[in-house]
Amino acid sequence: MSALKDFYQLKILGHPMHPLLSHFPLVLIPATIVFDIVALSMDGGNNTLVQVAFYSLIAGIAFAVLSSTFGVIDYLWELPQRSRVREIGKIHASGMSIALVLAISSAVFRGMDLAATTPQIGAVATTIIASLVIIPMGWLGGRMVFKYGTRVEVASHGGRVWASHAPDGDDDPADPNLDLPPNVKRFPSHKIGRGKKGKKK
Repeated sequence: MSALKDFYQLKILGHPMHPLLSHFPLVLIPATIVFDIVALSMDGGNNTLVQVAFYSLIAGIAFAVLSSTFGVIDYLWELPQRSRVREIGKIHASGMSIALVLAISSAVFRGMDLAATTPQIGAVATTIIASLVIIPMGWLGGRMVFKYGTRVEVASHGGRVWASHAPDGDDDPADPNLDLPPNVKRFPSHKIGRGKKGKKK
């Protein structure tokens, strides 16, 4: 039964798929630029680096497509309606889609001449723009997890519990419907992130 639930929630070994896969494009796509710069800086260029850059980009695109598939499912099924985290999810998804299109365009340019010793400037520029988009969008994705607890079932610290179900843009995303372990103390949602006098830190 647990395995069936994990499959329905798109998990591997109990962990959601989207956060597991999203790190790969965040590394592989910007890494392409490093290989490009090294190839361009070498006298006469270097075909091996051109190909390494191309396949690094292809791998980044593949992981981005796979990750975004699970991300869309998370957005549709897991994020509460009319919540701040859902609005952040819209920005995150839109930005990542733009970055993916740019990365694919760069890969097409590169694939036209894999025998080259230096990458095309247009392909390099497109990859740079894609990376400038994907990095802050990745940060937003991290914010959804670490601030709002997206796809975090129970995260306790000092007796406080966070979950991703924050209604109407509430900054304090506690889910009163969670079934907590007996050793975890429920912390009132209106006090999460606030000081002793009930004021926000």
